[in-house]
Amino acid sequence: MRAGARFRSWLRATLLRSRMEREMESELRFHIERYTEELMRAGVPIEEARRRAGAEFGAIEARKEECREAVGLRLLDEFHKDLRYGLRALRKSPGFTTVAVLSLALGIGANTAIFSLIDMVLFEWLPVRHPDQLVLVWQQAATHDEIPLSQPLYSHIRDHNTVFSGIAAFHAFKNWSVRTDGAAEPATGQFVSGNYFSVLGVTAVAGRMLSPDDDGAAGGPPVAVISYGFWKRKFGLDPAAIGKVLHIFGHPFTIVGVTPPEFLGTQAGFLPDVTVALNAQPLIMPGGMFASAYDVGWLYAIGRLKSGMSELRARTSLNVLYQQFVMALAGPHLSPEEQRQFSARSLALASGSQGLNRLRRQFSSPLRILMSIVALVLLIACGNLASLLLARSAARSKGIAVRLAIGARRSRLIRQLLTESLIVAFAGGAVGLGVAFWLDALLLKIYGVGVEMKMQPNLQVLGFTVVVCLVSGVLFGLAPALRATRADLTSALKQTRVGCAPRRLDQLLVTMQVAFSLVLLVGATLFVRSLQNLRDVDAGFDRGHVLLVEQEPAPNGYLGPRAAKLYGELLARVETLPMVRSATIAEATPLSGPSWFESISISGYTPARGEEINVFFNHVGAHFFKTFGIPVLAGRDFEPTDNETAPPVIAINETMARRYFEKISPIGRATSAGTIVAVVKDAKYDSLRAQSQPVIYCPYFQSQASWNDAHTLALRAGGDPLQLVPLVRRVIREIDPNLSIRVSTMDELVDDSLRQERLFAALTTLLGTLALLLVCIGLYGVLGYAVAQRVNEIGIRMSLGAEPGNVLWLMMRQSLSPVAVGMVIGLPLAIMCARWTASLLFGLNPVDPISIALSFLVLVMSAGLAVYLPARFAARINPLVALRYE
Repeated sequence: MRAGARFRSWLRATLLRSRMEREMESELRFHIERYTEELMRAGVPIEEARRRAGAEFGAIEARKEECREAVGLRLLDEFHKDLRYGLRALRKSPGFTTVAVLSLALGIGANTAIFSLIDMVLFEWLPVRHPDQLVLVWQQAATHDEIPLSQPLYSHIRDHNTVFSGIAAFHAFKNWSVRTDGAAEPATGQFVSGNYFSVLGVTAVAGRMLSPDDDGAAGGPPVAVISYGFWKRKFGLDPAAIGKVLHIFGHPFTIVGVTPPEFLGTQAGFLPDVTVALNAQPLIMPGGMFASAYDVGWLYAIGRLKSGMSELRARTSLNVLYQQFVMALAGPHLSPEEQRQFSARSLALASGSQGLNRLRRQFSSPLRILMSIVALVLLIACGNLASLLLARSAARSKGIAVRLAIGARRSRLIRQLLTESLIVAFAGGAVGLGVAFWLDALLLKIYGVGVEMKMQPNLQVLGFTVVVCLVSGVLFGLAPALRATRADLTSALKQTRVGCAPRRLDQLLVTMQVAFSLVLLVGATLFVRSLQNLRDVDAGFDRGHVLLVEQEPAPNGYLGPRAAKLYGELLARVETLPMVRSATIAEATPLSGPSWFESISISGYTPARGEEINVFFNHVGAHFFKTFGIPVLAGRDFEPTDNETAPPVIAINETMARRYFEKISPIGRATSAGTIVAVVKDAKYDSLRAQSQPVIYCPYFQSQASWNDAHTLALRAGGDPLQLVPLVRRVIREIDPNLSIRVSTMDELVDDSLRQERLFAALTTLLGTLALLLVCIGLYGVLGYAVAQRVNEIGIRMSLGAEPGNVLWLMMRQSLSPVAVGMVIGLPLAIMCARWTASLLFGLNPVDPISIALSFLVLVMSAGLAVYLPARFAARINPLVALRYE
């Protein structure tokens, strides 16, 4: 019978079991009756005919069993029986069952949690039409920096390209002030081109999506599309929300549609509550006219390739368009230097199936490392359960021997024992799913500060959990099942106790657990010491006693023309507050990330061919360096007199001084941004581990281009900076009652920048401790079982004169031997894994002798304590009792 026909027959028999049983019963009796009638026609008496027919066909139940086996139902029946037997056996051992399920729940739950994050960050595609056709487009500089498109460049590509069936633009922002019916609240928002939703193929669940007409030059009444989550949160999924008006920074927008619940935007980790057209940008962000700014790259572009169009052909065609765009700007718009810089750039393409997924680059390596760590924990848990099952199977050896002796097949008993293991594995997996969702929420809360993601169960995660349960059940159940069914029937039936050392399989399992535990302990120690090194690193500023006051919410930081006057009055007021030693404002504070890069020229410096002097600009107030404790190495700090009436001046950091001035003093040198009046120490802006980059500091009140921007107010206090909060709030309320602020300290900003390192240190320490606990449980169980098996032997030794100390040392020596072997094997594994994680370490060699020595010490002490307790019990055995022990 062909495989397809056999499968259909099995499926029919399984789904229509009662009907099949009735038909089988009827058919068998039909054949017996026909044969009986044939015998009767041949002259055989009726009773004899029935007897001979029954003897010919045999027992009806036996024939039924053959029929069931023919269609594949016997295995199903046996599995059902094994399932019931396994559940009964586990109910009789609640202690073992609880320990086994909880151990696996932690291991499987941790693996599922990390896999679900990996699936979401690395593999999940956008829930749009044919995401495989989407590509992202950006400008790539000669330094390989990724630069968004300017709005004129996007419009040029959209109108003249021949490779896309459609190309859309978008940019998302946080902290939009959005008011519906009540008070204004912070919300996330994004600007998009009118064809954004049509290019992606996203349809509205209520109302309509934005259209090109909503983004037209004429501009009708401003409209907005809201997310499903915002619709549910603010309107309770009321269809009447369509047509209502919401206010974004006081400007009315009519709600025209709602995005589907599965669509979370095209920027991974960022869920926009409100989406508006690009032509609303000047309204929401006054002072930033980006529609005609060819030199302001702020738009991310995503296009849908035409059918049959390759990415290589598309890139070539688009770069021809790009050079045409640059040539069109040359002359009246671009200086020769700017034209050189633009010409050195090109357009780059990448897969857009996941949208703008910067999380992949940021989290891919840490998540893979975490996945490896939790996989080791699961392997240790499986090894520990295998040890427990070996001891459990030894206690059940007589029952298994009896079944083998009366004819049970070994394969049948192995399946039964494996079924019991799989019950434990799937019970652990069920509990582990709950652990996984709890752990995912915790990881997103700790690890994903500033990242917005939604964890949703899906088939990939559930399938992964099922596979892990199956593999785990086989891993820890197969070896004990094989050994339990290979017992010596004579010894097992007599229940003879033979003194022997721990068996090779027990020692192998302990060795494996110790090796993997050493890997985890070394990793945990490295991450803890790396975190301490980061906390001790010289960041270039004094983090203590600095209060940071930020406006919240702000549309990309824009306050409008009133910003300069507001900050001038605010600084004058807060400087008079008690405890305030100095005050300033800053576009970017240390560790807040660089906010604005710009190209400059330096008098007397000739750039190499293709070189672009692209530096980070930070507009700051007077006394900035004093407030943040950044040492001035040469020159002077900014003063209040550095305003719009004074000659333009700048300060540079020492990295820029070394790179562009070498041994020449930069003080007094002219640049296109102003005259250099100071060289200051490098301060960390990206992160504590990042290398410093060239930075130019410009006086805020001297740079009118930044007057519309929202800056951070910084105060250095003579004591606890949080004591200034009520005073600062009162001053701000008196100046502008509508201005909302967010308050933090520089200490909090530094701690927040270390969240990844803290997470790794905490997780690896927790998992390393769990692995160590499992190893100790395994050692204790193996040695306890060995002591129970060797009671007679120990009694004989002590009767012949062995001292308790000799017995103690004998038991500990035999138990610590696999520990020593495991440490020898684990050391090279730990070194190899440490080299793999070197990118996450700071100030440490992956082969750090202190970390390795500490890990060895902790493991030896823990293992010694685990084996000492049962060994001490063995040394205290009464010989008279031991000799009678059975």
